[in-house]
Amino acid sequence: ILIPKDTIVFMNTWAILRDEHEYPDPHLFKPERFLESSQGKQVLRTNIRDPHDIFFGIGRRSCSGRQLASDSLWITLATLLTVFEIRRPEGVENSDESESGLIAQPKPFKSQFILRSKNTLEMFESAVS
Repeated sequence: ILIPKDTIVFMNTWAILRDEHEYPDPHLFKPERFLESSQGKQVLRTNIRDPHDIFFGIGRRSCSGRQLASDSLWITLATLLTVFEIRRPEGVENSDESESGLIAQPKPFKSQFILRSKNTLEMFESAVS
């Protein structure tokens, strides 16, 4: 295959991460697909491609800030889940609708962030001030 000069080539992560051979039922939320039983415990499978390795790019053009991005996201989510209980408001139905583009993402949806405790909020406020 000859790729013309100045052509921009993108890796099709959407198709790679929805490969039915690699990930059966790719459109279903099945986190257990990444687990297997070993000596009575659930452990991460080593014979399946880790999506983390794909969506940050591959090879010499992979994201150099991968570790920083992963760590920052982990800290942010861990903090949110510590401080808030996140719920769907009563009377609101789930939606699987998404917006597509270079990165697919869910369409905006309603949610409630309920404070877990007053002590947690005080701890959080002192940590960020």
